Amino acid sequence: MPTPPTAPRRVKSALDRMTALKMRSQGSWWPEIAAACGFTNPRSAYNAVREGLQDLPEVFNADEERSLMCMRLDAVIDALWPNRADPATASAITRAINQRALLLGLKQSVAKVQHSGEIDHQHRHSLDNAPTAEEAIAAANEIKQLMGEVAAKHADVHLQTRMRELEDERRARECDANLAIELARNIEP
Repeated sequence: MPTPPTAPRRVKSALDRMTALKMRSQGSWWPEIAAACGFTNPRSAYNAVREGLQDLPEVFNADEERSLMCMRLDAVIDALWPNRADPATASAITRAINQRALLLGLKQSVAKVQHSGEIDHQHRHSLDNAPTAEEAIAAANEIKQLMGEVAAKHADVHLQTRMRELEDERRARECDANLAIELARNIEP
């Protein structure tokens, strides 16, 4: 006889998969996920995430993904905007705006051009005002962190929706079982 879908072992397994998915969406590594979920090794954590992804709806809609990415970029721009006077932040905002324009088809991707290496006076001055590598890295890390927070919120919404669906399915099966028991009682002489 197969294990019922609401058996404690199966419910724990589903919850572990959801926890592993959430942790992975927040950037956790396999050993960390394995330890948090009680898996024996990182490979088990990987398998749980893979199985959890299979449980999620497999609907891919380019327009929805584009909208989601635009919302993420908008969140990044909004978060950085108060510090726009800082050159590194202004550069990060400009990159996010350019990425959004590319995403929406408002701007064509630019091909790389080779240069002779000589810089005239006008361009040398603009390079003097460019952010340092440390400033650019700091801005990129801030964007990465903000994108991770937005992605985690998006993953939480998907996980909560899936958990509600699973709970609704469990309740429906429980109602069906109770109805079958009641019918069986009414049939018995």
